[in-house]
Amino acid sequence: MSRTPGLRASAVAAEPLKLYVLDCGRNVGKGQSRWSPGVNEDKPIEFSDNCYLIKHDKGLLLWDTGVPDAVAAMPDGMVVANGAITYRRAKTLAGQLAETGVKPADVTYVAVSHTHGDHVGNIALFPSSTVLIQGAEYDWAMAGTARPAFGPRSQDQQARG
Repeated sequence: MSRTPGLRASAVAAEPLKLYVLDCGRNVGKGQSRWSPGVNEDKPIEFSDNCYLIKHDKGLLLWDTGVPDAVAAMPDGMVVANGAITYRRAKTLAGQLAETGVKPADVTYVAVSHTHGDHVGNIALFPSSTVLIQGAEYDWAMAGTARPAFGPRSQDQQARG
């Protein structure tokens, strides 16, 4: 076997990283001013949610879980934020993972950018995954009445904040 100069044998033998960009829904806002106060108050805005699956030699990492999969079966979408936003979803996250040969139980880590519903809508699909989230974001999410399906923080996690 030939070796590439400067690379360790393990680096040569390791599988390449793979990145999958998944369609995790879209949001339709009634007015742009929700995100830019005083600007285009009645002008609708639409933006997409992507999730990212990374296949790595240390496991599978999913970045965000998107709009809840149940929204895919709702022809009119799901209205949230007191009517200011409508979630829509064409494909389910579970279905897209299956297309890549992945079951939710295969996902080692789920990293959460932040705890808005369009980013954690499917967190409950991953009860055996380790959730990676900023301490302050976790504390904020757990302080409200509607709690995402995050497990309790371990002593080690609490010590690190």
